[in-house]
Amino acid sequence: MWTLLPILISLASRTVFSQVNAGQNRLMLHGGDHPCEGYVRLHIKGEWGVVGSDGWTKTNEDVVCKSIGCGTSLRSTNMPLTEEALQKVWLNGIKCTGTEEHLWQCPGSPGLGVGKYYGDMVKRITCSEEVVLALKGYRCAGAVYYHKKKENNYTYFCDNWDRGDHFTDKLCQKLNCGGMKENADVRIFTKPVLTPGYRRVSTKCTVTKEETHPWQCDHKEETCNRPAIVVCQDHEVFRIKGGKDRCSGTMVWRNGTLVNCSMVANNSICAQMRCGAFNSSTCDMKRHMLTCSDKIKIVLENVTFGKILVDGPMGKMPVCASEWKHVNSKVVCKELGFGEVIDTSFTIKTTKAILDKVTCSGDEESLWDCTAMYSNATHQPCNNVTSVICGASLEVRLADGPGRCAGRLEMKLGADWFRVAKQWSDDNSHVVCKELRCGEALLGQTLDKIAQGSLPYLDRLFTCGKTSDKLSTCPAEAFKVKQQNPQPTMLVCEDHLEVFVNGSSWCEGLVGVRQHDNSFWLSGSNATWTQAAADLVCRQMHCGSAKDHDSWDSSKIPGTNLWPREYKCSSKEKSLFDCPSSKQTDNSTIAFVRCAGQVTLRLKSHCSGEVEVCVNNTCGGVCVDSWSDAKSKELCKSVDGCGHYIRDLVSPGESRQSIPPIVKSLHFHPEFGKSLVMNDGSVCMGSAAVVTCSGSLKAKMAASRDSCFGTVQLVSNQKTHPICNDALTKGVQGSICSELDCGQSESLEFLPRSPGSALSVVALSVVAFDCPAANKSMANCSPSLERSDCSEGRLRCSGWRRLVLKSEAGACEGLVFKYSNESPVAVSSQGWTAVEGDRLCKDLGCAGYKNHTDKHPCNQPLWGIFNCSGVDTPKNIWDCLRSESLAGSERKTLYLTCQGHLDATLSKDCRGDVSLNKMPVVNQGWTQENANRVCKERDCGEAFEGHESRGGNAAGRAVQVSCLGPEDRLGHCMTSEVAYGGPTVSVFCRHAFKFNTTEKCGGRVAVQYPEGEWQTLCLHGELYDKGKEDLCALLKCGKPISIPPQESPLITAEEEKQVDLKMSLDCTADHIRISYCVSKDSCKGAKAAEIYCEVGIPKRRDMEVETSDYDDVGSSVNGKGSLSRMDSRSLPAEVQWNDSDDASRYDDIAEEGPGETLSLMKEEAPEEETPEDNPKICYSDVVPSSKADSGSHGVDILEDNDDVLEPEPKIAETAAEADSGLRTPHRELPEVPPDDMEEDHEYLEQDPLG
Repeated sequence: MWTLLPILISLASRTVFSQVNAGQNRLMLHGGDHPCEGYVRLHIKGEWGVVGSDGWTKTNEDVVCKSIGCGTSLRSTNMPLTEEALQKVWLNGIKCTGTEEHLWQCPGSPGLGVGKYYGDMVKRITCSEEVVLALKGYRCAGAVYYHKKKENNYTYFCDNWDRGDHFTDKLCQKLNCGGMKENADVRIFTKPVLTPGYRRVSTKCTVTKEETHPWQCDHKEETCNRPAIVVCQDHEVFRIKGGKDRCSGTMVWRNGTLVNCSMVANNSICAQMRCGAFNSSTCDMKRHMLTCSDKIKIVLENVTFGKILVDGPMGKMPVCASEWKHVNSKVVCKELGFGEVIDTSFTIKTTKAILDKVTCSGDEESLWDCTAMYSNATHQPCNNVTSVICGASLEVRLADGPGRCAGRLEMKLGADWFRVAKQWSDDNSHVVCKELRCGEALLGQTLDKIAQGSLPYLDRLFTCGKTSDKLSTCPAEAFKVKQQNPQPTMLVCEDHLEVFVNGSSWCEGLVGVRQHDNSFWLSGSNATWTQAAADLVCRQMHCGSAKDHDSWDSSKIPGTNLWPREYKCSSKEKSLFDCPSSKQTDNSTIAFVRCAGQVTLRLKSHCSGEVEVCVNNTCGGVCVDSWSDAKSKELCKSVDGCGHYIRDLVSPGESRQSIPPIVKSLHFHPEFGKSLVMNDGSVCMGSAAVVTCSGSLKAKMAASRDSCFGTVQLVSNQKTHPICNDALTKGVQGSICSELDCGQSESLEFLPRSPGSALSVVALSVVAFDCPAANKSMANCSPSLERSDCSEGRLRCSGWRRLVLKSEAGACEGLVFKYSNESPVAVSSQGWTAVEGDRLCKDLGCAGYKNHTDKHPCNQPLWGIFNCSGVDTPKNIWDCLRSESLAGSERKTLYLTCQGHLDATLSKDCRGDVSLNKMPVVNQGWTQENANRVCKERDCGEAFEGHESRGGNAAGRAVQVSCLGPEDRLGHCMTSEVAYGGPTVSVFCRHAFKFNTTEKCGGRVAVQYPEGEWQTLCLHGELYDKGKEDLCALLKCGKPISIPPQESPLITAEEEKQVDLKMSLDCTADHIRISYCVSKDSCKGAKAAEIYCEVGIPKRRDMEVETSDYDDVGSSVNGKGSLSRMDSRSLPAEVQWNDSDDASRYDDIAEEGPGETLSLMKEEAPEEETPEDNPKICYSDVVPSSKADSGSHGVDILEDNDDVLEPEPKIAETAAEADSGLRTPHRELPEVPPDDMEEDHEYLEQDPLG
C-alpha cells in the first residue's frame, strides 16, 4: 500500500461547536487537563477576566459546559486563585435558568464588571464531554485532529488554523514526543487534497494568546483541502541503505546508525517510507534488513541525463519542479553515481507527478528520502517537470585539429555538443588532456589556426581542482554574466603528434613525425614499416592507399633524427598513432611511401582568388575561419611567380563563395610538408578563404575615350580598387605607365571630390604604395588599402592617344583624327564598320553610330587600322586597334557621324551655368581655357577672365571635364559622368556685356555686370578711337566727339572726385571691340571713363548745381542698385530730357523691345568648296596641320571677332549690348588688311588641337 494517511472518518451527526453567536465575548475553561475542565474565564471587551462564585448553582455550570460544546457538568470544586488572577471579575452572583446560550446572559449579576467580589475561590468545573487532540499519521508526526470521546467523531484542523505554533509544542509534549520541531517540512505526511468525508474547521483565537487549546478558540467549519500538520522532535525518520531499490535494504536512522531490531519488524515503517506494506525483515547482529512490498527507484530518462522519474508500481512518473533547488539535483546525480550536476532544466508540460515541492538537505542517499509532497494514486497535477544532466554524460573532444590531441575544445552535454569558450582554467585543460589520454596540457603552446566551429557555446563554468581526473567530477555552474563575443578554447596536449610526407609531391616522400616544433623521421624497419602502416599514412594524408613503400638509407639523409617509437599497424586503426607502439630498434633506414592518390594546392586565379585544394580529383576551398596571414604568406611563396602576400586587399574574413569548402583547415610546415583537415559536412564560418599575392596586382586605367590617359585603378583578385591621388607618387606613376606600355609619366591631374557629394562613396581604396626603386611593375609593390573617400588621380603617360571628330557640325561628327604627343593625323577608314563606329561614338559620349563615309585624303598622311571582330566586349575603341600602319593601297580618311550631340550650352544668352548635353558641368578642374572653349563654341567671343566660375549646385548626375589644351570644343575634352552634389560652372562671355552712359549718348560709361547690376567703369590710360567708335556705335549715337574735360557737359568737378569703382576699361590702340577692354583691374587712382557721341549731346549743366541733390551714377552702381538717371528735379530745364511718364530707367533699357540696341551683324561667310564640289580641293586644306605650324588649324577662317563694326546712321537709345547682332547674317564684311589679321590673334580661330 502507498497510503500515507489511512484515515476513514464518518461524517459527524451534529454541527461543529462555535461561539460565533457570542460576538466579541468568549468563554473558556482554564487550568484543567483538557478544554472541558477548569475554572471559567471570560473574554469581554478585549479583556480576560473570571466569574465570582457567589450564589453559584449547578445550573450555572450546565450553561457553561453547554456553551463550549462540552455537554453538562459532572462536578465542580472550589479552586483558589491568586490576587492577580482575581483583579478582573466580569460576573458575580448570577443565577441561570438553564435556557441561556451564554453565561453573560444569565440574570443576577449587577452588570459586566460591576460590583466587587471579595472571595478568593472560584469554581473548577468538570464537564461530561472530553475533547482529545491527536496526530493522525506516524508516531510524533501527522495531521492534527480532535474528537470527543463520547461521540467518537474526528474533525481536522485546517492548515490555516490560528496560532498553530502556539498549540503544537504543547501537543507534542502531551504526546510524549518532545517539543515541536522547528522549521519542520511537513509536506511528506499528507495527501494534497482532503476528501469530502473529512470534517475540517478553522480557528480564530484572541490576540492575547490566553488559549491553551485550539478547542478554546472560535471554530468555523471550512472546506479547506489541506489539514494542519505537526512534526514533533521525537519523530523518527527511517531510511533504506544499500538495497536494490529504495524500499529494500538495510534499515538505518537518518543519521546512518542502524535501527533497533524491534523496530525493523514494525508494520508501519514501510508505509512511513512510502514503500507500501511490510513484506519481510531480517534482524541479527550483522543485518537489519527490511523488504517492503513496493519497489521504488529514481532514474533519468536517458540514463545519465534527462527527466527525473520515479520508477515504481505505477510506472515511471515525473517529478514536479515546483520550488526545485540545485541541491535536489546533486542528490539525484550522487544517488545514481553519475558525478556532479552539470545542468538542471525545467520543461513546461501539463502532466501528473508523484512528487512535488521536493526539498533535500544534501545528506540524503536518495531523492526518495527528501521531504516532498507525495501522491500515490491520483497523482498531483504538475505544469513543470525537472530534468538534470549529470557529469557522467559528459564527453570531450579536441575537434578539427591536425591530430587527436590538439584542436578546438568541444563538450557534449546531454545529447548536444557545444564549443567551450576561453573562460577556461589551466586545471580544466589538464583534466581534459588526461581524460583524452594525451598527457598534460601544453599551456604555452600555440596551435596553428584551425576552424572556429559553428556550434553554440557552453553556458557552464567548470571548476576543476589540481587532483581532478575527470571533467564529470568537477563542479559546474551557469555563467553569472553572459559572455560577449566569446572565442573558442584551443588546446594542445603534450602527446600531440602529426605524420607528414616530405618529397616531390604531397603524396610522395619520406615519412616523418612532427612533435610540436620538432620533426623526426619514421624508422623504415621491415618489422614495422609494412603495407598496412603505409596505407594508414596515405589515408592520414588524404592520398588514398599506398601504391608502394620502401626504406631509405638514413646515412644518406643529412641531419637524420629518428622518432624513438615504432608502430605495428593493422587495417583497423584510424591513425598511425593508434597502432600498438614499441621502442624503435632500427635506426638505419627511413620510411618512404608513394601513395596512389594526389593532393594539389593552388590559387584559383593563378596568384589570387580562392585557395583551392584538389583531393583525389575532388576540388574545393578551405574554410576561411581557419585561415591566417601566416598561411597566406606561405602559400604565396610556394606558388612560382606570385611574389609576396598582400594583406590589405583581402581580409581573412572575406569570401567569394564561388567554390564550396572541402577542407576545414590547411597547415603549412616548411620543414615538414603540409597537412589538412577535411570538411566533414559541417558549415564553415564565412565560406572559402581568399588570398591575394603581389603577382596578381595589375594597374589599369578606367575605360575612357583615350589610351594611356585616365583614372588609374589597381586590379587584383577580380576586384578593382581606386587609387588615391596621394598614393600616386612620381615613382608609382612611372611604374604604372611602364606596366601599361604607355611610356613615361607626363602629368597627374588632381580630381578632388566635392564634400558631401554622391561621389564620396567610401570604398576600399589604395592610400599608399611601397615599391622598390626603379620599379616597372605593380607586382613588386605592396599597396595599403583602407576605406576612404579620397580624391583620385587622372594620369597621362607619354604614349597617350585620343580620337577626335573634326567638323563644323560639332564634336559628334567629322573627320576622325588621332591626337597624341606627335602631330595630329587622320585615321584611315580601313576595317571600319558600324561596330567600330558604334564603339567610338559611345566612347565620345555621342550616343551610338549613325553612318560613316570614306573621304579622299590627297596627300594627307593616314594612320591606324581598327577592327573589333574577335574582341570580346571591348572597353573602348583602343581595344580594337589592330595596326598603327596601313595595309594595302586603299587609303581614304574616315568621316564618322554619330547619333547624338555633345554641345556646350549656357543657361542664358552668352552667359550663365554651363551644361554639356544638358548635364551640368562640375567646377572641379575647370580652367579659363575651358570657359573660352564654351564662349567660342556658342559664338560669344571670349570668356571674361574676371568672372567667378562658381555657378549653382547640382544634385545628381553631372559632367566632369578634363582638357589637355589643344581642344577647340568642350566635347573634344575627356568627359566623365559622375554622381555629384556640389557647385557647377558659370561662364560670362564678352559678347554678353551691355553698356550705358549716364545721359543719352554721353557721360560716364557703365557696364551691366554681373546679371542685372550696372557698374560705372574707370579708365586706365585712354580710350582710343577704335574703342570710342565701337562704343558710340553700340549706343547708336553716331561717331565719338572729343570734348576737353573742363568743358564736359555732364561731369562736374565735384563728381570727378567721387571715384570708387570696381570695373575698368583697359584698352590699347589695337582694340576694336570695347567689350574686350572690360576688366576687373584695380581702379585706385583712376578716373571714371566717359564718352561723348555726336548724336544727342545735351548742354552742360550748371556748375553751381550741388551734387548732393542727385544720385551719383558711380555710387549708385557701386552700391546695391542699378544705374539710374540723375534726379531730373535738380537739373536745369534745358538739360532735362525724356521726362515723359514712360521714361525708362537705365537698367530697363537693355530689357526693352526691338529697336533699343544696335544690331552688329556679321555677313555670312561664303560657302566653302569641298573635295566633292571641286576635285582640286584636298581634305588637307581643312584638317589640322602639325603642332609646329603657327597658322590656323581649324575649318573656320574667321570667327565672330573678325567682324568690322560700322554704326548705323539711325540712333535709337543709349544702352547697347556688345553681342546685339553677332549672330545676325547677311552684313557686308569690310576688307581687313592682312597685317591686322596677323596681329590680332583674337580674331582668328585657332585650331585648339593644332
